[in-house]
Amino acid sequence: MRSLALVLAVAGLLPQRAVASAADSEVIPAIKRVITMLDNLVTELDAEAKDDEAKIAHFSSWAAKEITDIGVEIERAQGVVEELTSTIATLNAKKSEDDTSLHNLNGEISQTQSQVDFATSKRAEEKSSFTGEQLDFEAAIDACGKAVKLLASHYGDGSPAPGLSKPSFVLLMKAVTKAAVPTGRSGKALHHLNLLQGKGPNDRYEESGDEALSIVDQIKVLKSSFEDDKQSGVEDEQRLQGMYSKLMGEKTETLS
Repeated sequence: MRSLALVLAVAGLLPQRAVASAADSEVIPAIKRVITMLDNLVTELDAEAKDDEAKIAHFSSWAAKEITDIGVEIERAQGVVEELTSTIATLNAKKSEDDTSLHNLNGEISQTQSQVDFATSKRAEEKSSFTGEQLDFEAAIDACGKAVKLLASHYGDGSPAPGLSKPSFVLLMKAVTKAAVPTGRSGKALHHLNLLQGKGPNDRYEESGDEALSIVDQIKVLKSSFEDDKQSGVEDEQRLQGMYSKLMGEKTETLS
């Protein structure tokens, strides 16, 4: 801009000198060339100024567009950030709920497993008890059968028979009484049987035929009762096993 002002100042002085020289009726050719050069310089400077203005206008337009585009992008990014922030908050809340559910589920699993372990242990005890009772019932039933045969062989016709010693019969009765003591009709039979055989250990059986047959009848009743109890035990075992299997099915489904 200072160069342009200097050129304009020179251009303003030269015409005055040219006018003064015209009075002498002659213009120096060198001055004309200078004027021409200065005019060309002014034209060139005007062109450069217009080009600079065009470049500045283009740059300003480009900068404004970039600022607008960047502003839009920032707003979009801010929207994404807000959306992600909301999503993270939702997921954190869901995670907290899942952690609580997992804690409760682990507690239920632990409780269910404890119930399964207890039921399994209880079932094993019941199974062992059932097996032992069945063996005792089988031994008692077998002893009753042998006792009936033993007495019948001596009192088959109702008359007393000498030679029947008490020890062998007592051994059979011990096998009978090893089983669970029955109640009701069979309990009365066992009680009556104990009264009928309640003599000294060295006594021989010298009862009347009627009394001997009464003992046989009581043993038969007792044998029948043991058979019923044995079958009842089998049915109870089947029922308990069914209940256990059903429980295990439900608990297994819960654990899975």
